[in-house]
Parts: sequence; C-alpha cells; structure tokens
Amino acid sequence: SSSCAIYNKERAHAREGRVCLGGQRYNFFSIRDRARAVTARPDATERQVELFFLYCSPNVVAMTLSWFLLVRKVRSLPARLGALLANLTKCGLGVYMVHYFVVGLGYRLVDVLSIPVSLRIPVAAVCVFAASWAVVALFYKWRPGIVRWVMG
Repeated sequence: SSSCAIYNKERAHAREGRVCLGGQRYNFFSIRDRARAVTARPDATERQVELFFLYCSPNVVAMTLSWFLLVRKVRSLPARLGALLANLTKCGLGVYMVHYFVVGLGYRLVDVLSIPVSLRIPVAAVCVFAASWAVVALFYKWRPGIVRWVMG
C-alpha cells in the first residue's frame, strides 16, 4: 500500500512538471507570435507593442506560477548551490534596490563590447544582476549591521 502511494506521488510530481513546462512553452510561443504580429503592424500603438512586456500581464503571471510550481518540487541541492541561493535570498531586496543604479552601466558595457543586438539585453541583465549582487554582498561583509536595516 505504501509503495502504491509513493508511485502515485511520483506520477503526480511528473505530471505537474509536464504541465509546468507545457505552460512555459505555450506562453513563450504565444507571446512571441502575438508580439511579432503586433510589432509588424505599422499602425500599432506604443501601448499595444508594450502589452506583451508588462509585468502585470496574464502571460507573466502564468509563467511565474509555473516556475514557482517547478521550483517548489526541488528537494535537495548541492551544498554549494544551496549556500549560493541562501545568500541570494538574504541579498534579494538589496539587489532589487541597487540594480536601478547599475542598469546604465550594463547598457554602456554591452555597447563598448560591441555585443550583437540579439544578445545585448541578456548579457546586460546578467552583468547588472551579478554587479548588483556583488555590491550588496560586499556591503553585507563590510557593514552587516547597517546593511541589514537598509537593504533587508
């Protein structure tokens, strides 16, 4: 009876994983296709074009929910990755607060490095994230008492 329950639980986890990945795939391709259709129209307004990139759009909510459900299933991590994620959790609010000041540097960096247009945003995003996290982590090492109250 207990082996049957374990088997059913594993099947449920696998099914949820397939649903989450399927939802991600659907959202990605539907956003891509609809965004292409709208941006190809010369009479499209700025509001119509930006609809697919808003944080409060239904697609973003659906993708966030599916990622949450996937990540929730993670049970064990390597010790180093767990420590890294714990540090990111501690620094999360600070990273959010600091990234505003670092975004301009990220854009300048990709311009100076002449990165292809299709890679500029992802490269800038990774650089801004890494720099913001590094700044906050350094502040935590330098002034942990003050930073805890200022950056969370």
